[in-house]
Amino acid sequence: MEVTIRSITGQSYPLTVEKEASLFSLKRDVSLLTDITPDQLQLFSHSSFLKEPSLILSTGDEIQICSKIRAGVLIFIKTFQGDTKAFEVDLHYDTIAVVKNKIEEKIYIINSDQMMLVFDGKELSDEKSLAFYGIKREDTLHLVPRGRNGTSQGSGHTQKKREKMICTIL
Repeated sequence: MEVTIRSITGQSYPLTVEKEASLFSLKRDVSLLTDITPDQLQLFSHSSFLKEPSLILSTGDEIQICSKIRAGVLIFIKTFQGDTKAFEVDLHYDTIAVVKNKIEEKIYIINSDQMMLVFDGKELSDEKSLAFYGIKREDTLHLVPRGRNGTSQGSGHTQKKREKMICTIL
């Protein structure tokens, strides 16, 4: 039967499960979708946590997921000045916007709305989580400045320097 898994961040995943599925097998399947280990998953539906032996699911049920532990991990931010700083983040719950705010608080270089973060050659979107991009413990994100209108600030020379920085990162 088909159920929907919904994360705390609002992402939803369709999942096919057996009618007689155990809680362990359901957590294992959800873990494959979310990268949260089965022992850290809590599942609930119809306003109550799912437990054995009363695990009763119907086609179309929505299962909410949350993590028992919100342990932080370290990632690194390499600034456009060449410095590298460590930040503690939650890969599943922190969005790129949250990371930008942490950078603004810790480094004081530029406002978060003037930051662009790049990972694996891709510009990261503010509303997505770190896990969405496959970012893992101790990965490095690159911080690139941008102007208020989405372009770099300053002269054409600054634009060329920014483009060179992005090309170097890629």
